[in-house]
Amino acid sequence: MSVALLGRVGWGWVSAGGGSAAGGSGVPLNAATRGVGVEAKWVGDRTGAVIVGGCEVRFNLRIKREDAKWVGHFDQPDDGMMDLQVAEIDVKDGTLRVVVYIENDKPAMVGEMDGKGDVKGALERRPVQAWFEMKRGVLERKGRPQDPVAPLPYREEMVMVSVKQGVTLAGTLAIPGGDKQAAGWPAVVLVSGSGPQNRDKQRMGQRPQLVLADRLARAGIAVLRYDERGMGQSTGNFGTATTGDFSVGAEAAWKWLGNRPQVRKDAVWIAGHAEGGLVAATVAGRESGAGFVVPQAGPGVNGREVMLAGFEGIMAYSGA
Repeated sequence: MSVALLGRVGWGWVSAGGGSAAGGSGVPLNAATRGVGVEAKWVGDRTGAVIVGGCEVRFNLRIKREDAKWVGHFDQPDDGMMDLQVAEIDVKDGTLRVVVYIENDKPAMVGEMDGKGDVKGALERRPVQAWFEMKRGVLERKGRPQDPVAPLPYREEMVMVSVKQGVTLAGTLAIPGGDKQAAGWPAVVLVSGSGPQNRDKQRMGQRPQLVLADRLARAGIAVLRYDERGMGQSTGNFGTATTGDFSVGAEAAWKWLGNRPQVRKDAVWIAGHAEGGLVAATVAGRESGAGFVVPQAGPGVNGREVMLAGFEGIMAYSGA
């Protein structure tokens, strides 16, 4: 359940026997007077998957009783989102409802439990409907063949970049070779596209920005990638930031990289994907010293046309 695909995850009513329906008037299990008879079968770890947009999204749901209350946690291991606190757990007549707040959407997962304790049902998020199945157990993150594997032929440093807006961007700097004194490397800042993302652009089990940074570092190019504001270890509020704000952050990262002693000051580039391509071009327009600008699928039309084309594509794919 990627943030970009599902946003805030809302689990509909899940029936332990009999019909199920989204919504309902369940009673929160937050008092010692609630029994654990039928409800006890929900205690434990379950794992499942749902196909969204042709991609498999895997998840874990963990439920337990503590001090006569229900406590739940939710994972999306392939997206690096672990131990998300479940906001609501309601039970009524053997029916379970769980809500996990991640972003601004509220799809519902509605299902029924069989005699084995497995839960099957549907993810309902207009205009998409997809089927899911949960079984007992816990999933770990899948490895990908393109992911870098240690030992690496370059060094990595965890860094912090201060932005004049009072934001701090946390990132990783990859420096070619193993000699800490080596200098004169060309360098590039990687800027991710729209939507809140960490420095690896981790989504649906893929980490494309990590893979790109690895390839460039192996080719003798120093690479800085960073968590977007409000994501990972970076501070700030992603939800209130504009493309202009993102360009301020990218510019600060570009200047910071150019001041590193291992880097050639006349060969510091900036590369951006999608909206990041627009951000990169904006920075280059302000900074004549940017050696190269590399827009990857950057917009060639105005924002209104980009959004309309995107919505049309999503609706067409969904069969609308």
